[in-house]
Amino acid sequence: MSRPPGEDEYSVVVVQKGRFPILWEWEIYRDGQPLAVRFRDGNFRQESTAEAAGKEALRKFLQTLAREQNN
Repeated sequence: MSRPPGEDEYSVVVVQKGRFPILWEWEIYRDGQPLAVRFRDGNFRQESTAEAAGKEALRKFLQTLAREQNN
Protein backbone atom coordinates (compact mmCIF):
# COMPACT_ATOMS: atom_id res chain seq x y z
CA MET A 1 0.00 0.00 0.00
CA SER A 2 1.40 3.40 -0.94
CA ARG A 3 1.71 6.12 1.67
CA PRO A 4 0.00 9.48 1.20
CA PRO A 5 2.30 12.31 0.07
CA GLY A 6 3.76 14.21 3.00
CA GLU A 7 2.90 11.56 5.58
CA ASP A 8 6.44 11.70 6.98
CA GLU A 9 6.24 15.49 7.34
CA TYR A 10 3.04 15.63 9.40
CA SER A 11 2.31 14.40 12.91
CA VAL A 12 -0.28 14.69 15.67
CA VAL A 13 0.76 16.22 18.97
CA VAL A 14 -1.44 15.63 22.03
CA VAL A 15 -1.15 17.94 25.03
CA GLN A 16 -2.86 18.30 28.38
CA LYS A 17 -5.09 21.35 28.54
CA GLY A 18 -5.87 22.67 32.00
CA ARG A 19 -5.47 21.07 35.40
CA PHE A 20 -8.98 20.38 36.60
CA PRO A 21 -10.71 18.79 35.02
CA ILE A 22 -7.84 17.29 33.04
CA LEU A 23 -8.63 17.70 29.37
CA TRP A 24 -6.60 16.84 26.28
CA GLU A 25 -6.29 18.38 22.84
CA TRP A 26 -4.59 17.39 19.61
CA GLU A 27 -2.92 19.52 16.97
CA ILE A 28 -1.42 18.69 13.58
CA TYR A 29 2.22 19.67 13.13
CA ARG A 30 4.41 19.78 10.04
CA ASP A 31 8.14 19.22 10.44
CA GLY A 32 7.84 19.63 14.21
CA GLN A 33 5.98 22.97 14.06
CA PRO A 34 2.26 23.84 14.22
CA LEU A 35 0.68 24.60 10.87
CA ALA A 36 0.43 28.29 9.95
CA VAL A 37 -3.34 27.88 10.15
CA ARG A 38 -3.86 26.01 13.42
CA PHE A 39 -5.59 22.66 12.94
CA ARG A 40 -6.59 21.34 16.36
CA ASP A 41 -9.45 20.19 18.57
CA GLY A 42 -9.77 19.74 22.30
CA ASN A 43 -11.69 19.02 25.47
CA PHE A 44 -11.16 15.25 25.35
CA ARG A 45 -11.33 13.52 28.73
CA GLN A 46 -8.74 10.88 27.84
CA GLU A 47 -5.37 11.27 26.16
CA SER A 48 -5.97 8.15 24.06
CA THR A 49 -9.28 9.54 22.76
CA ALA A 50 -7.61 12.81 21.76
CA GLU A 51 -4.82 10.91 20.02
CA ALA A 52 -7.26 8.71 18.09
CA ALA A 53 -9.29 11.75 16.99
CA GLY A 54 -6.13 13.58 15.95
CA LYS A 55 -4.87 10.63 13.92
CA GLU A 56 -8.22 10.37 12.13
CA ALA A 57 -8.15 14.12 11.37
CA LEU A 58 -4.59 13.77 10.06
CA ARG A 59 -5.61 10.85 7.84
CA LYS A 60 -8.45 12.91 6.33
CA PHE A 61 -6.20 15.96 5.97
CA LEU A 62 -3.58 13.96 4.07
CA GLN A 63 -6.23 12.42 1.80
CA THR A 64 -7.55 15.87 0.95
CA LEU A 65 -4.03 17.18 0.40
CA ALA A 66 -3.25 14.28 -1.96
CA ARG A 67 -6.45 14.89 -3.96
CA GLU A 68 -5.65 18.60 -4.31
CA GLN A 69 -2.10 17.86 -5.44
CA ASN A 70 -3.40 15.49 -8.11
CA ASN A 71 -5.71 18.12 -9.64
